[in-house]
Amino acid sequence: MIMNPTIEGQILLWDNVCIKGTDEYRVATITDTAVQHKYVPLKTACEITIAGNYTYEYPLLNGNLIFIIPLAGSFTYLHNNFSETCSAGTINIFQVTASNSIYFTNVGDDEITLFIFIFETTRIIPRAITTTLPVGYNNIITINTLQTENQAGPFFIRIGLGIFAGRHKFSYNKEYAHSKAFLWVINGAFEACEVLLHNRDAYITTGCTDVDGEALSNNAAMLFIEFAE
Repeated sequence: MIMNPTIEGQILLWDNVCIKGTDEYRVATITDTAVQHKYVPLKTACEITIAGNYTYEYPLLNGNLIFIIPLAGSFTYLHNNFSETCSAGTINIFQVTASNSIYFTNVGDDEITLFIFIFETTRIIPRAITTTLPVGYNNIITINTLQTENQAGPFFIRIGLGIFAGRHKFSYNKEYAHSKAFLWVINGAFEACEVLLHNRDAYITTGCTDVDGEALSNNAAMLFIEFAE
């Protein structure tokens, strides 16, 4: 349900998610083609669940910028002969330099769950980044900032995480007025940008300088990704 949507943006409801998979894996994708065309560079946002002792192949295209956030368990990913071990409590960022697949391997017996966000961009980040998620409460903590500038102009991404008590109000101040803010509810419920968001819902906004909102449940958690180029 949208509450007086006076701010330009697009709500992505988890109830409308596209799910595919088998007994070994499940991919729940929340973006769609219409959103991709209007709100580039976000291409895909999805939740992947992988059974124990199974390797899942996810195809990627050259130029994509990948964000991987494990929610439960540990796993390895392999891409272009680069391998990294990931575990809950971290965020992993890397650039795809060739059009091929990424392989997620669950080396344990229990299933794992991760988020993957894919952005389309021609900009190149210098290296793969693994960062521990910060611990904080009732504020938005910056996880990482990527910023470069070349002949094409400035390129900026800021990733933040907020965990809040119920009825706590917050404000996220964007670095650039024209940048897009991608909000993803990891847990609980929020009112943000005059939109009601439940668990796993997302919202992309381009029409406000700051993102104001309120947590509607205890231990509500939201991921903030700001993207400008």
